[in-house]
Amino acid sequence: MREAMQKRQDTAPLDEILVLDAEHRRLLTETDALRAKHKAVSRQIGQMKEKPAGLLAEMRKLGDDIRAADEKADDLEAHLKDLLLRVPNIPDASVPVGKDSSANVVLRTWGKEKGFPFKPLPHWELGERLGIIDFERGAKLSGSRFYVLKARAPASRGPSSRSCCPCTLTSTDTQRFIRHTWSRRNA
Repeated sequence: MREAMQKRQDTAPLDEILVLDAEHRRLLTETDALRAKHKAVSRQIGQMKEKPAGLLAEMRKLGDDIRAADEKADDLEAHLKDLLLRVPNIPDASVPVGKDSSANVVLRTWGKEKGFPFKPLPHWELGERLGIIDFERGAKLSGSRFYVLKARAPASRGPSSRSCCPCTLTSTDTQRFIRHTWSRRNA
């Protein structure tokens, strides 16, 4: 994992994650032992005709200890999950090491590269020029890398205003197509 982080030229709090994980596991084991003791003694108290006051007080204290340990374990788990979300994906062993995307290697290409008699615009510039994409409103609504589609493409019908992330939009469009294709085949 450390080697993968070095390849990515990234850092992650791996040592802190390991320490928190060990502490969390220790706390869960301790809590389970306290619960087992509480359950066993409660079973014994249930079978007694006279309930000793000292034993009942000890069980109340044990119950409080279990609740406190559970709260601490929950806090540790939340902090651990937060740290784990900061750990990036491990790159494949075949990925070349480099400072940025300029070190990427082209594995294969197919087809001929299209030539245009003009300089093609990136989709974000074209969308803004056509007045169908609003990046400023998308950033205000949802944050970075989101946009609002102000109208559908000229060939479609009716206005639409959707706040979208490119991956989400592609996924929903694909699912819509798959459902439509499946329902038409099986109808």
